[in-house]
Amino acid sequence: SEYNGLSISLVEKLLANFFRVTVFCVKRELWFNNAPYLKNNHLLSFDNLEKRDEVFDYSIFVSAFFDNLYQEKEKDIILKEDLRIKSLLSSIKVREKRFFLLPYFVFDSLGKSLTRVYEQNIKQSSSFENLVIYLGNLIGPRIILSNRDELLMVLKSLVEDKKTEIPVISSCQVRPSRVGSVSRKIVSLLFSSDLNYFRIIVSSPPVVLKKWIGEMENEFQDLRYSFSSTGLKKVNGVFDKEILIDETVDFKFLKQTINWFKDNKDIFYLERGYLSGDSSVYLKNQVLDKKKDVVSLKISENFRPRKFLDFHFPILNLEKIRTFFSQRKTRLGEKIKKTLLKKKEDRASSKLKLADKAPLFKKKEFNLSFMQKYIIFSLSAILTLLFVPTISLFLSIASVYFGQRLLKNGSFSYAKHAFSFERKLADFSLSQFYFYSDTPFIGRLFVVPAKLASISSQISEIALLAIDGAQKTLSLVEKSFNGQEIPLNSYSQDLTLNFDSIYQKASFLEGQLREIKDSWPFAYLSPYIDKIDLPRRREEIQAAKVAFSLIGKVLGEDREKIYLLLLQNNMELRPTGGFIGSFAIVGFNKGAMTKFEVYDVYDADGQLKGYVEPPWQLKEYLNQPAWYLRDSNWDPDFSKSAQKAEWFLDKSMNIQVDGVIAVDLDFTRDLVGAFGSVYVADFDKRIDPKNFYEIVQYEAEKNFFPGSRQKGNFLLALSRTIFNDFKSADKRQIVQILETSYQNLNKRHIQVFLHEAHLQEKIDNLGWSGVIRQPVCSFENCLSDWASLIEANLGVNKANYFIDRDLKLNVDVNQETIKRSLEINFVSKAQTFMGDKGKYKAYVRLLLPIGVEVKKVALGDQRNLNTVDFKEELLGGRKEVGFLLELGPLESKKVVFEWSGGKVVDLSKNGEYRFFLRKQAGIDGFPFSFEANFPSNFVVGTDRLFHLTKRGSFTYNVQNLSEDFVSRFYW
Repeated sequence: SEYNGLSISLVEKLLANFFRVTVFCVKRELWFNNAPYLKNNHLLSFDNLEKRDEVFDYSIFVSAFFDNLYQEKEKDIILKEDLRIKSLLSSIKVREKRFFLLPYFVFDSLGKSLTRVYEQNIKQSSSFENLVIYLGNLIGPRIILSNRDELLMVLKSLVEDKKTEIPVISSCQVRPSRVGSVSRKIVSLLFSSDLNYFRIIVSSPPVVLKKWIGEMENEFQDLRYSFSSTGLKKVNGVFDKEILIDETVDFKFLKQTINWFKDNKDIFYLERGYLSGDSSVYLKNQVLDKKKDVVSLKISENFRPRKFLDFHFPILNLEKIRTFFSQRKTRLGEKIKKTLLKKKEDRASSKLKLADKAPLFKKKEFNLSFMQKYIIFSLSAILTLLFVPTISLFLSIASVYFGQRLLKNGSFSYAKHAFSFERKLADFSLSQFYFYSDTPFIGRLFVVPAKLASISSQISEIALLAIDGAQKTLSLVEKSFNGQEIPLNSYSQDLTLNFDSIYQKASFLEGQLREIKDSWPFAYLSPYIDKIDLPRRREEIQAAKVAFSLIGKVLGEDREKIYLLLLQNNMELRPTGGFIGSFAIVGFNKGAMTKFEVYDVYDADGQLKGYVEPPWQLKEYLNQPAWYLRDSNWDPDFSKSAQKAEWFLDKSMNIQVDGVIAVDLDFTRDLVGAFGSVYVADFDKRIDPKNFYEIVQYEAEKNFFPGSRQKGNFLLALSRTIFNDFKSADKRQIVQILETSYQNLNKRHIQVFLHEAHLQEKIDNLGWSGVIRQPVCSFENCLSDWASLIEANLGVNKANYFIDRDLKLNVDVNQETIKRSLEINFVSKAQTFMGDKGKYKAYVRLLLPIGVEVKKVALGDQRNLNTVDFKEELLGGRKEVGFLLELGPLESKKVVFEWSGGKVVDLSKNGEYRFFLRKQAGIDGFPFSFEANFPSNFVVGTDRLFHLTKRGSFTYNVQNLSEDFVSRFYW
């Protein structure tokens, strides 16, 4: 980029984050004249694009729209810009991520012509690594005040104290945005790994131009303007995602900006205009020449961290060291000279004296000369200077290990001391190794230790923030369960900001690890770095940030909130997780838990008056003549089943709630594991994770008959016991409970439905709502395919405890159609003496997108398969294919679904195919294999988790699929 307000702000932000930045430009003197402080920055360099041979991590292209184009002809501007972007795209390396910074609004002929140039070139070289970032109306110091932006025209008139004519209509929208905030957001996008978009916009929220200028007129009395009678039509870009910046362009900022321009009366920032003309003819038949006019901005990441200037340890001064040794050298020469003269005089005098009688024995002395002492001292000093930071580095790494052990055990104060000590050691090591790395010839030897020290320092920062967040979270949980009111707004803001800081620092750390992971000697540590799984940790941090932003509304900040807690027994599997045997009513007011009442489900069903028609499957296969709360979760979409459960609760017990939460026995077992074991006094049973299912199964089946409350009474007593233990839990146990709660939310063993739409939307985005979301693509030649297998145990038993299953999914993609098949192998481990208690009778459904055609449903053993009659229904915007499965003790059966059709993708164009398999709630992990086949002569890119078994064929195998499966193929 040439020098302009946006590019200089970007460069400053990148240098502040210790990137190595190379600016490719023509007018290098503009950078040094307007920003002379850049000359001595060792992280910044300038070059010409045609000389570039280095591979960068990122490429940022800044549109000439933001430059000073004074006295340039419009046709020349268009031609140069076309040559510039063509040459940039032709030189881009494979690994680079490309960011194109373009204006969102244009209205004059130059802006529209530039837009056509960008669209043609970027579209022709479309790639998944290209990201177009549209920018709003940039305002701030050093921005070129041109006539291509209506807001800059207004600022220009205030700076020059002249009247201006605004060429656009007054009702159009503008997006006044601070250039510094926009630059900061763009730099943060470099660390983001979840930008699955082609076009985004970074700006402030839109406002109407007339309203914005009207507010300015009230503040600036000398503002003189008028709207043109012709009113040019504005053209704006199309974006897939909108990223809004927090800082707004208020009047204080506008006054500061205007004062800056008045104080810095540099004609460079006040563009007088360019020479207009019809440029469309110059966009046809261009030739790539004039390489001196091709410019771009390129950057690559630097390992040096953000904090290396903040250490509090002295750094050696090289100039002082040179002066010291020079003085010692002079003094040493003088001393040697005096010693030689003295010896010469002694020899002369000894010749005049008679020799004394020599002693019989002479003691041997080992006196070192001054030079030898000097060499030993120097070597000792050098070794000390090298070993001290090295030892500090190893101690800091050891402190990380002990700190995380203390953190897991809930010893937060000791962990905080460990990480604080580790940070000081790491900063000291970093400061010394950073200084040594500039030493000629041997400086490269200290680069690796400096990187390790930088990473260690960042880990300590993240850990200290995490400890603060954990302590606040524990305080919140303890006060809530002990009935104490909490300042929820304060807790929510503090925790949200805390986890936002952790997320940003973790993103920066991930970028550093990604940069060094494949280099020596970190390649040997790559398996351990992969185990950390920082992308997954960042997802967890983001989820925590969102969750804590909701606690005020969820925990009754403004009024008491009542929730229905469904306790589902997934040993008797149902569509949303399991049979509803018990439920609880939970209340919160100002953060304090005000109510926790556990009921048997038959307490509610016995009070229901009237008749409710059940789903036909319950009537036909379960012989259930009416519908009750216990069977209300028939729809696999939890949001719909939750509303049905609310309805039954209201009609039977006259209780209205603000939301529904469902948990199953897997989560209950993990809660027991967090306590080690729990004692159920009513049944005189001590339960731990190892005997959990056996005891629950025994108590559920003992003296059981359809409609009995045996199972409900035991689970009811267990629920109360866990709740009482929770109130007296220590810090280590609460940490484990929070950790297992997050894991079970992701595995759909916990599902949440809230009435307030904006809260439910955030829960849904986290994947915790149990809603069946049909995935969509953000561009045309893309297909998001999906399926979900749903089982419902209708055998009135707990046979799912004995059922194992594995799934094999196959997809064949070609130009004409897409064929899919799903194979499920069911195996029963129930013993024959169990009789009907071990028989698995289930209604099995496969959920599919509307538009596909089901070819076959087959059932049989491993050798023989026979087609079966199936029921096909269209419900809730999806297709459901179902049949009844019966599996006896020690029996195994295979089920095969085949379907095809629906939307297809054009393999001759750039495109993408995705497949999403939704795991049913209540089912634990199971073996899963996936195979995708494309034409053998077709080049396909995919995720790294796939293995290429043969040309065009990709496979994925996992022994325990506990969450939803997502795949992506692109060409």
